[in-house]
Amino acid sequence: MSAENVLLDYQAAVVSPKQLSPMREFVEHLQGVFEADSCVLSVLDIERQQISLLGAAGIESNWVQAYEAELGKKDPWWGPLTRIARGEEQDRSIMDEGLDQEKLQETEYYQSWMKPQRLLFAIRGGVAAGSGRVLMLSCYRSEKRGPFKRAMAVGLRYILPSLRQILLMTREARQLTLERDAAVDTIDRLTLGVILVDGHGKPVAVNRSATEIIQQSRALTIDRAGVFAVKPHENARLQNVIERMTGASDDPNVVSEMVPVSRPAGATPIAVVVSRLKTAKTAEARKDPVAALFVSDPDSPIQNTEERLRSLYSLTRLEARLAIRIAQGLNLDDIAAELRISIHTARAYLKQVFAKTNVHRQSALVRILVNGASQIRTVVICVGISAALVPGIFG
Repeated sequence: MSAENVLLDYQAAVVSPKQLSPMREFVEHLQGVFEADSCVLSVLDIERQQISLLGAAGIESNWVQAYEAELGKKDPWWGPLTRIARGEEQDRSIMDEGLDQEKLQETEYYQSWMKPQRLLFAIRGGVAAGSGRVLMLSCYRSEKRGPFKRAMAVGLRYILPSLRQILLMTREARQLTLERDAAVDTIDRLTLGVILVDGHGKPVAVNRSATEIIQQSRALTIDRAGVFAVKPHENARLQNVIERMTGASDDPNVVSEMVPVSRPAGATPIAVVVSRLKTAKTAEARKDPVAALFVSDPDSPIQNTEERLRSLYSLTRLEARLAIRIAQGLNLDDIAAELRISIHTARAYLKQVFAKTNVHRQSALVRILVNGASQIRTVVICVGISAALVPGIFG
């Protein structure tokens, strides 16, 4: 495989992160291109005197660790690499001719790192990576394999600038992955159910609350094909709304619409609000998220806990217990009886809760307990960005 083909394969992998090959595999490809016994791809931070290995092939882990920890700093080519990092020299490849073999063998780097691995010849290339750093590819050969040819230096000089660009793409792809995972983690902490769907109405992300509401309400079903209401006439309306919110439309009034979905035994209907996302117009593929379904269950238990209320509002244990029962709709007489305190004591506790939560009415207290920060989940079971990964929904 040629150096150019290796770069093209890896660039394609970066563009499709799901197919991204491990860096070690990539370095193994480079090892084959340069016919080396071993290869090391690293970033040298000249100012901080730090070395970070991106990948290694043909080298045992203990030698990789030794190079990264200390021995890499004793590399006899550190001087030219420093000049590259500072912009004093252009990107270039450095062959063993840059340091004659006798002088190389006298260095601690050779004696402590190359010789124990039976490595005699080296070829390396450095390219400025910004902020006083150098991206360096080092390839080594044993005496049996022989020295590198001059053509290898030309190939190394050719591959390094392209490699720098690919690594920047890799870093950007990883950053996007981190941002995506943070967004998924955020919606997973909401007590409101959230389902993101693509241009075909197929789920691409489902948070924990939506999973629980669907499983418990028996009013909705979800699979790889979409989100459906159990009753046919309600499902027809739901699908119509989803189709309008996911379709191409320049109508500014096509923003969101609520669809009530009834459930068995006459319980309170589930509310499904289908909203068109701003990404709908910019989505490059029909598989991108273009709409969100917000699913709420009025009968879902409130997420308040004593510990959370005490932490948020500095309530005492009894004050927190009283506040929780207020939010559950109990009257003060029943709360006093349940907590085994007098009604006068209950009123006194309620006044303290009012003061600590900065409200003056019981209705205002209920509102902040139902809609406030106490409703954010503090323990999250990660569901995942792909709807196909949601446990208990898709087989």
